[in-house]
Amino acid sequence: MSLGLIGVGNPWRSDDRLGLLVSHQLQDMIAATTAIEAVVYANQGDITSLLDALSRHESMIIVDAMASRTLEPGQILRIDVSQTPLPTELNAASSHMVSVSQAIELARALGQLPCQLIVYTMEGARFEMGEELSPSVQKNLPLLIDKVYEEMTLLAKGPKHHA
Repeated sequence: MSLGLIGVGNPWRSDDRLGLLVSHQLQDMIAATTAIEAVVYANQGDITSLLDALSRHESMIIVDAMASRTLEPGQILRIDVSQTPLPTELNAASSHMVSVSQAIELARALGQLPCQLIVYTMEGARFEMGEELSPSVQKNLPLLIDKVYEEMTLLAKGPKHHA
């Protein structure tokens, strides 16, 4: 089974760095083990490379920060978007060229969506220029990394082991 992880973010927009940080950390963790075979992508919102990555794998995890303004900063959500779109309240404005939800729906329309597509997102507090994460995002970053790594481990075992 082909497994991929895409960390989406803007390295110069505070909490929006989240997906990039997660992808870099998980790349190092995966390199240190033989339990997971996965391709890890860091994407700054380029729709062409995002669509290309989505079309290459049977299972995919996307990690991105969100600014829904309805959740507490640092709150983590796991959403299976294999069959249904992201909830509309999570389709807030993006600092990327194209939002993750727009890319997912375009891939769905083009028939290029992976069989399994899981989105992990964390509510951010700051999206202004800068590289410093807000305290709530910094505090929950290790938990998010652990959750995504666990999901990757399950997906790497194949669908029969994944609930």
